[in-house]
Amino acid sequence: MQDYEPDDLRRALENFRSRKGWSVNHWTKVAGLSEGTYRNFMKGGSEKTLTDKTLHKLASAAGVTVHAMLNPAEPEDNDNASKILSLTYNNPSNPMIVLSELNISAMSGDGSIMDEEEEVKANWVVPKNLVEPVTQSSSDRIKIITVVGNSMEPDFMAGQRVLVDTSHSKPSPPGVYVIWDGMAIILKHLEYIHDDEAPRVRLSSSNPQFPPREEPLASVHINGRVLGKWTWT
Repeated sequence: MQDYEPDDLRRALENFRSRKGWSVNHWTKVAGLSEGTYRNFMKGGSEKTLTDKTLHKLASAAGVTVHAMLNPAEPEDNDNASKILSLTYNNPSNPMIVLSELNISAMSGDGSIMDEEEEVKANWVVPKNLVEPVTQSSSDRIKIITVVGNSMEPDFMAGQRVLVDTSHSKPSPPGVYVIWDGMAIILKHLEYIHDDEAPRVRLSSSNPQFPPREEPLASVHINGRVLGKWTWT
């Protein structure tokens, strides 16, 4: 990322915030950042600069790139901004967090391993207490992906979005996980099978048309545990 002098960075951020008509409290809350840290930097206090990660969170909360946020002459990506689900209300006890939706699917066709290099196709801004009951992981470890195929029906239908906690890399406790099995990203029920010589996992589907199978634990790359799904009626 381009280096900015602290004063130039302060002016760019303040100009962007003013154009949006946002308060500091609103912007930092949606970005999942400390309002005090932001204000300290803007006032020239002990925070001498903002990290790339902090700038990325501020930009993601607005649905733009860091470059567009800091360069007013550059057009903003309105298509990306329109994808943000902004649930905005004043509730200090329940701040907002940003969850990234990755441009990959859990399916039984070709796929790739989920990692930090995956393309983010949208950001979802949601209340923190939406995920607190099911995980204590930070919001940057929680990803959203889309289900493709029918192997997990009726529990998970094609087109549904699922929340995945990528901090879970071991099949314990048993549950639904997103895995890379050497051929594809798939969504499966996983159960660890203890074996001193060759630990294994049992992979099963919700759809009885797909028989369960066992694989060596070492051959299964666990991307994360499924926390839940979005459903609309």
